[in-house]
Amino acid sequence: MYIKQLDPMFVQHISRHRGQEIAIMTTAGKVEEVLAGIAADHMQLNLKDRAIHIRIS
Repeated sequence: MYIKQLDPMFVQHISRHRGQEIAIMTTAGKVEEVLAGIAADHMQLNLKDRAIHIRIS
């Protein structure tokens, strides 16, 4: 069974920034790129040559 605590206010707020460059701090460091999309459990940032998916915890 997969259970995820969802923060709907965060998802709603961050989705307003789709298409804009944002900075996200991850456990591996800071990522600054364009927010392509957001789902309940992850966000997608578009890099120059690929897309990366960052899980929301």
